[in-house]
Formats: sequence, structure tokens, C-alpha cells
Amino acid sequence: MTTASSDIQKLTFSNESKLPHLPLPSLSSTVKQTLAAIKPLISAEQYQQLSSKSNEFLKSEVIKIIQQHLEESANENDNYLDCGGISPTTANVYGELRGNTLPRNPFFILENDPIKSFAPSQQFRASLLTTSALRFIVALRQEQLKPDVSPKSGNPLSMSSYTHLFGSTIVPLNNGVSLKVTEDPHESRHIIVMSRSQFYVLEVLSEDNHIWFTKFELSNILKEIMEDSKQSDLIDRTRHAVGAFTTELKTTWRLARMHIEKSNKEALDIVDKALFVLSLDHEAPKTDAEVVQFASHGTSRTNENGIQVGSCTNRYYDKLNLIVSENSIAACVYPAAAMDGTTVLRFISDIYTDSVLRLARKINGVFFTLWGDTNTVPIHEDINKPNQIG
Repeated sequence: MTTASSDIQKLTFSNESKLPHLPLPSLSSTVKQTLAAIKPLISAEQYQQLSSKSNEFLKSEVIKIIQQHLEESANENDNYLDCGGISPTTANVYGELRGNTLPRNPFFILENDPIKSFAPSQQFRASLLTTSALRFIVALRQEQLKPDVSPKSGNPLSMSSYTHLFGSTIVPLNNGVSLKVTEDPHESRHIIVMSRSQFYVLEVLSEDNHIWFTKFELSNILKEIMEDSKQSDLIDRTRHAVGAFTTELKTTWRLARMHIEKSNKEALDIVDKALFVLSLDHEAPKTDAEVVQFASHGTSRTNENGIQVGSCTNRYYDKLNLIVSENSIAACVYPAAAMDGTTVLRFISDIYTDSVLRLARKINGVFFTLWGDTNTVPIHEDINKPNQIG
């Protein structure tokens, strides 16, 4: 097996030092902009009261101290919002949501597989997308992803959000949420496969960032996982559907997570450090409305005994979650509090494009890829690959 050469030019973060710093507005500018934005929305009397309060705001010693801290952060960081004490997950925007409404997480629905004459099975489409996702991850770790630029101006964009995409999870707190990122890539070489609400751990990358399985090997493994999950007891299946907690109020999930950390911390750490979650659904949406339901929150159905048998518990909303239905429809759900939508869109677009390039490979036999050399560990009797179902 070959490894990436150390003299390969690193691309991904090459523009970071060239990016302009986020300007910190003065207190007077902040007040002026706030008043201008709110004026059309309130009465003249309310505006007068707010204007008077703004003068008190500008004279406040506490506010001046806060502004001073922001100025210090602006001098030390490219982005003054990176300072300690300001949540990177913008808790006041996302973490304070208290409603029970689903979906909370945004989602993307992928186009059908480009080879329409012979649609892939559920497990094979899942293996194709997973393999492409792993190529993307390897390219990111080797800093071979091309940097993003603005479509209109061509100006470079920051790639820092890509460091939150894999091996990360949202952690509910007393006030909002926090982002937990696995810093050591050697601790994040596995994925979580969910089937019928059951969790399966599968190591997919070697220590030197080679992909353990071919798409055909992976397809067989995923088929085994789906068959195994069918054999699980329905009561036990419901009892262990931990993913359902990620749909709850953050306060409820926080308490449940505290109990899990006490009784089964090792298993929770494995989930937290997983590259991403792959959900294999046991339902086949047909209409557009059913596809949207599948992508956003799954189905909710109970049997005659009142036990949940839908796919709504086959999700994990705190992490990047790829989902493939029984009829091979694919989607991606992600926590907006931790991941930028344009970053996830680039990821999804790239892995789908890789499946389109599969057509070119079939035509002329040349291995086209977006990400240069990514090696798969060969099938060989002398090579011990990881346990296929963990």
C-alpha cells in the first residue's frame, strides 16, 4: 500500500491567511444600525423609548468592558466571534429552541443514482455514497480539497467549517448546545450504521487513511447489517433506540445523555467520534411528499401493541447523517448549529458527482475522481480487515 507523499502541495487551507478579517463595528455604529433596522417595525413612541435606552446603552460601563473584550479578540483572531465566551454553535439562535416541532435539522435530497437503466439496491447505493464520502474525508485530511470561492466574484472563502463536518457531534447543555470535535483523526476512523434503530460500528479507514473496503465488500457488509437488524427483538429494538433522544428538547436529551455517560460512556464516545452516521431505512417513499417526510424526520407508525415501527427512530440528529431508503432514495440531514449549509452542500454535491463519474469509469475504464489518489486496502488473505459488524 502506498501513502500520500509528504511533498504533495496542500490546498484546502491555503487561502486562510489571505481572507479579510471580520470587521468589528463600534458601539455607536451598532446602535445606529439597530435603530435603523427596528424603526419600520415599531411605533413612533416605542422608537423614542428605544432611542433613549440606546443612549444609556452607550454610556454603560459594562457594555464598554464587553466591547473592549471584543476588540481584544478582534486583534488576536481572524474572527472576533472566535473568542472564548462566545459559543461557536451560536446557542441563542439554535440551542434555545424549545418546541417539539420536527424537523429541526435542514436536509438535502440527492438525485437518483445516475445509472438509471439498472438502479442499485439499497445496500449498494449506500456503499457507493459511503465510499465517495470516505474519499472526500481522506482528501480533506490530506488537505487536497480545492478551496471554496465565491461563485460571482471568485474571492476565496474560509474552509474552517470543514473541520467540523466529520467526527463531530452536538452536545446538549443547560443553556443551548456545544460542539464536540474529535481532534485526533486516529480516534475517528469508523462510522455508525443504523438499521431499524439499532447501532452498528464499522471501522472504514486504516491508520494511514486507506479505505478498508471496496464498494462491493461494503455493500455485502451493509446487507448483513440489515439482515441482522431484522432478527432483533422488537421490544429490545425500541428500548435501545437512543437516536430518538436527539429529537427531544435539549433539556430532556441533556439529562438522558448524563445517564448514558454514567452507565455506558464508552459506547457514547464511539458514537460521538464516528465520522458520520449512515441510516438504512426499512421503508420506501414513493410520492414527493413521502420523500420529503423520509428526508426530514422519517415515518411514525405504531403496531397493534403501540410499539413504534416507523423509521423516525432510525436517525441521529446531532451528527452528519446520510440516509438511504429501501428503494435507494438518498438524503443528508445535518445539525445547522454546528455545520454550515454551504459546506454540507459541497460535500453532498461532490459525493454525488463521484457517482456520476462512475459512468465514465464504466465507459473507458479510467479511474476518474475529484480528489486525486485515494487507496483502498486490497482483498488479500494475508490482510486482516476489521470486523465487519461491530
